[in-house]
Amino acid sequence: MIEQKVIEERIKGNNRYEIHAILKPTLKSHTPTPSGIYAILRRQDLNRLKPKMRANKRQIIKREPAN
Repeated sequence: MIEQKVIEERIKGNNRYEIHAILKPTLKSHTPTPSGIYAILRRQDLNRLKPKMRANKRQIIKREPAN
C-alpha cells in the first residue's frame, strides 16, 4: 500500500523529498523517510527520472499560475 503510493507519486515526476511531504499528511507516523523512499524507488528501478516522468513534471509546473 505505502510502496504503491510512493510509486504513483514518482510516476508523476516527484522526487523523494516531495513524495515525503505529499504522503506525510495522510500516512502521519507511517510515512517513510526520504532515504526509505529512495530505497523503494531503487527496488522498483525508478530512482532515475525517465523522459516521460520529466515531461509530466514539466507539464505540471507549466500549468500552475505564476504569483
